[in-house]
Amino acid sequence: MADVEIHHLRYFLAVARELNFTRAAQEFHMAVPPLSQRIKALEAELGQQLFDRSTHHVRLTPAGERLLPWARQLIADFDALPCPPAPPPTRRRISHAWPYRRLSTARCAASWRPPRPMPVSTSTYPR
Repeated sequence: MADVEIHHLRYFLAVARELNFTRAAQEFHMAVPPLSQRIKALEAELGQQLFDRSTHHVRLTPAGERLLPWARQLIADFDALPCPPAPPPTRRRISHAWPYRRLSTARCAASWRPPRPMPVSTSTYPR
């Protein structure tokens, strides 16, 4: 059985909707080559070419046409999954700022929010 990842299906749907890799990549705030690589990885996993590509057009192949309604339904079902309630936030004292903030995996797709900027102490970094 194919080991397809949900984000690969989201990429597939964006390219199928736009029929343009550049516009689909812009939707995900990414460059075209990584998007194209992920579509090729999905095609390799499924053992089917999903898009007919040339320098002038992008079209769905018959395999892509068959995958399209299935992928739409799967993404809709996934996005409709209820999220477990988030634990209440805890207060922490920050004594210094870290140069990088580590992102943890969201519990579900709908609960992800961009991280808030880390507070920087003015005693450590005077104005």
